[in-house]
Parts: sequence; structure tokens; C-alpha cells
Amino acid sequence: MADGSNLTHDASAAVAAELQRLADRFPVPQPSWHAQVPEMRAVLHDLRGAIAVLDSQDDARAELVRLIDEEAQPAADGEGGPALTAARRRLRELTIPAGEHPFLDEIVVTIEAAEAALAALSASPDGERAFAAALDEDSPW
Repeated sequence: MADGSNLTHDASAAVAAELQRLADRFPVPQPSWHAQVPEMRAVLHDLRGAIAVLDSQDDARAELVRLIDEEAQPAADGEGGPALTAARRRLRELTIPAGEHPFLDEIVVTIEAAEAALAALSASPDGERAFAAALDEDSPW
């Protein structure tokens, strides 16, 4: 996958499926168990919005593959627009558990995948508009 423009349908489908699997398995505890449940839900909502956009934008998926393959640098904070900037800030502000947390591996890899997905959308010409629209369409609020 050295060239995102040659991204095969199978590779693209695999990336999309893995992101969806990570989102589906992201552990959000009961509100009484954790103080950051609203923040976790917001990050998960952002990730699902990013997945929806990536599903429909070949250039954004290609950028995600370039980021995964370390052939591109993530877009800087503030690139992409206000919705993506806010989503990336929410993600950074989420406390990652330390030590022996039962879901630590799933949490870390999902956060890393979400950051890559949001960075790919930030580098995409239509990423901000599509991401903001996806959040509005699927808003839990």
C-alpha cells in the first residue's frame, strides 16, 4: 500500500472494518463507574462520525493508509476546521488509564486509530464539511 492512489478495494475495506471493530469494542462503562463517561461517549461519537466519512471518501481513506504506513505526517492541530479540531482536542483530553486496566490494550489502540482517522480527515479537502455533517446526522444530543 505504498501509494494511496492504488489503494485496493480489499485494503480499503479492511481499514474500514478494523475501525468499525475498534469502535464497536471501545469500552464505555456505566456512568457510576467512571467520571469521564460523557467524554468517552463524545470520543466514540466522533470516531463513528469519522468512520462514516471515511466510508464515503476515497481520498480520506488513502490518507489514513498513508498515515498508518508512516508515509505521511498527521495534519497539525487546527488544520481541517473547527469540528475536527474540537474532536481531536476531546480525544487528547481523554484520560488514558495507566497500570493494569482490564481494557487498556483496546482503549489505547482505539484512541490511536481515532487520532489517525481524524488526522486523515483534517488533511482531506472535504473532511471538515463531511465530518461536521456526519456528526449532525448522528448526534446523540
